[in-house]
Amino acid sequence: MLAWGTVSEGRRKARAGAALHTALSQWCSDESLDQVQDTRSGDFFDEFLSRTARFPRPTAFEVSGVSWARGGASSVYSVAVTLSFAGGPETRQYEVEVHKKSGKCFIKTTASEDVSGTESHAQAVLRAWLDTWLAGEGVAAFRSRHPEADAQLTMDIPWASLKSEGKTLVRYEVTGVAPRPKGFRFTVTAVVEGRGTPETKVLRYEVYKDRFLSGGRWTVTGQS
Repeated sequence: MLAWGTVSEGRRKARAGAALHTALSQWCSDESLDQVQDTRSGDFFDEFLSRTARFPRPTAFEVSGVSWARGGASSVYSVAVTLSFAGGPETRQYEVEVHKKSGKCFIKTTASEDVSGTESHAQAVLRAWLDTWLAGEGVAAFRSRHPEADAQLTMDIPWASLKSEGKTLVRYEVTGVAPRPKGFRFTVTAVVEGRGTPETKVLRYEVYKDRFLSGGRWTVTGQS
């Protein structure tokens, strides 16, 4: 009996892994998921209901491992996954419940972390933009080199204004940062120059991930 129980549990664990793989593959595809509740294998996946309409979809995934969580009428497994989004990786912890009689799986998210949405990532994106400006290039060059920041609302009002005045960026320093509801606000002390005369400007930037208009890509907005 013990041997048979071990075999059965092994099969359920394999079933849990296969069910999650099918669900994630479907989520990462170009397939329309409007009105979809179950995966191709007939299992329930909460990401289809809670995230598809409003949140970006990943392009790839990596499963770290499947571990047993608890038993009973169903066998429940905990699975760690790293998802690749346009704006960077995110981690998920999924709970996969396998019904012993029907074999149907119910997959739900128990933990989620945007590991690429940190202050350091936001500042790296901002510095990439400021370095582009420093090199005398514009938004098009920045978008081309940094597709993770190719958001619809990426714009820089101070840059456009100073450029129209014939002024260029000579050097800059990020002098402050404060968290915002959907990202970070940075203060930048910049030295600009026009006709050989240096001038110090204090610039402010909002840097955040735009999940609603731009598939989770970073947005850099320079404010006047």
